Amino acid sequence: WTKDGKEVWYTAAEGGNNRAVHAVSRSGRVRLVGRVPGISTIRDISKDGRVLMTNESFRIGILARRQCEEKERELSWLDFSLVGDITPDGNLITLTESGEGGGPNYSAYIRKTDGTAAVRLGDGTAGALSPDGAWMISIFRPASDAQMVLLPTSVGEPRALSKEGLAAIDADWLPDGKRILFSATEPGHG
Repeated sequence: WTKDGKEVWYTAAEGGNNRAVHAVSRSGRVRLVGRVPGISTIRDISKDGRVLMTNESFRIGILARRQCEEKERELSWLDFSLVGDITPDGNLITLTESGEGGGPNYSAYIRKTDGTAAVRLGDGTAGALSPDGAWMISIFRPASDAQMVLLPTSVGEPRALSKEGLAAIDADWLPDGKRILFSATEPGHG
């Protein structure tokens, strides 16, 4: 409660983790008090009006060391980088940005392990590369159900894969590079 007892202050985010400070009056009127980078949390408001807040910052990163190198190399791209796949020669990874930088639908990237810039291929969770390296499986999780999409690693258009009412969870290429094995759930079932 604020010093005058007219509002309750709280922290919330419409999406992602970066929470802003909001206030709601006794009549239900909501207003934005302030926004700072990071994950803010209101802890207390003193009787004299001082506000106790914490601000957190989370980051997940990727470190790699190729066989020919002596030191690890930072391969993270934005704020929440997760590895999806690595080529047999260790020269290329797929990665997902699932934090604030990745956006509400996450972002799927490929990146060479020599440290050159990551290349965004599309929305979703980055998965396995095809044996020929031409496609990456992405699991796109919109609000309703998850679907598999093949993202080209160079030129071409994304291809949505038929899922026949199934919500994809994970997928990988079979050795022939022509078929995909995936796990999924059926709506209304476990």
